Amino acid sequence: MKPASVRTAYTVSNLLGFSNHDEKASAEAERLRIALAELDVLREIAAETESDQPLQDTIDNITDRCVACFGVEQGAVHLLDAGGKGTAARTVVRQAGSRVGGQSFRPTEQLVGWMLKHQRTLRVNDPAEAPVGGLEREGIRSLLSAPLLFRGELVGVLNLFNRKSGQAFSEEEERVLALVAAQAAQVLHAARLIGELRESRSELETENRKLVQRLHGGLTTEIVGGSRALTQVLRLIERIRSTAVDVLVTGESGTGKELLARTVHESSPRSDGPFVALNCAALPDTLLETELFGVEKGVATGVDQRAGQFEAAEGGTLFLDEIGDLSLVGQAKILRALQERVIQRVGGRETFAIDVRVIAATNKDLAAEVKEGRFREDLYYRLKVIHLH
Repeated sequence: MKPASVRTAYTVSNLLGFSNHDEKASAEAERLRIALAELDVLREIAAETESDQPLQDTIDNITDRCVACFGVEQGAVHLLDAGGKGTAARTVVRQAGSRVGGQSFRPTEQLVGWMLKHQRTLRVNDPAEAPVGGLEREGIRSLLSAPLLFRGELVGVLNLFNRKSGQAFSEEEERVLALVAAQAAQVLHAARLIGELRESRSELETENRKLVQRLHGGLTTEIVGGSRALTQVLRLIERIRSTAVDVLVTGESGTGKELLARTVHESSPRSDGPFVALNCAALPDTLLETELFGVEKGVATGVDQRAGQFEAAEGGTLFLDEIGDLSLVGQAKILRALQERVIQRVGGRETFAIDVRVIAATNKDLAAEVKEGRFREDLYYRLKVIHLH
């Protein structure tokens, strides 16, 4: 038995009232230890089926648990290429909960071939007498391998081995590893399938973006459609994509005004900059100035310095949604920032130049609002440099 096994057996035998010198009691305690360890590692590996983690993390967790359960120096999981041919597709070697550097172990072609042919566990306590070669070259003194079988097909090999000591593996440990490998094969197959589905989804999303860009003249957009009105709007965006002029987007609620604004931003030279969206309808006049332009420290007790949305959008785009709901006071503050391209924080004296493209949106008829005196005419024409409806 291994040192860890001896200590465990001694503890269990004492709990059962046996003497440590009683060989029968020690053997019974060892069987109990293995049975408890078997249940524990099977439970932990079964729990992996409920996780949504990458394949490599699943391999790591299974290997770590096997190394801890069997008390071996190292362990490795090898997943074979499609059809069980060629070299191992993935390999991880673990030792005492950490990756081993510079001592990776790959199964020899003889070991893989032996597993493909026999599809059963292999226990080697003397490399010189092993039915496969290459173990002595790898410096392995004892080896316990089990096939990872899914629906009768070999998908990989689970190996436990010792390099420094020649601790022998028992028949009971061979039986336990076979059970563990059967459970692990299902978990690894599921993790590999999830990974392949993720890769396929990513490839499809990339291809979809390319098709959409091709459909819309190279624009970066999530909009899909071919109506005449939408095509006209997207063509206009394509013409203004390299400019920095302000834009007014109008349309009924739910027609995708913010999506159009994001398309303008992402198709422009400012795409690497931030896209900051602000709902003007949700801001009272008392908070508008602070939200837009920021505030200096010490304006009131406990107030810290904070940048506004204009500063947050520096080098990018500021999207002012529902601008038609702003009060005349709020409209005047935004007009000044657009005209002078400078802002001043609340409570501060210093002014800041801003490099921000403004895209405003509303579901209201701003021309009618101007006639009724509810929207400033100068702000209307300042925003309506480009009009997307």
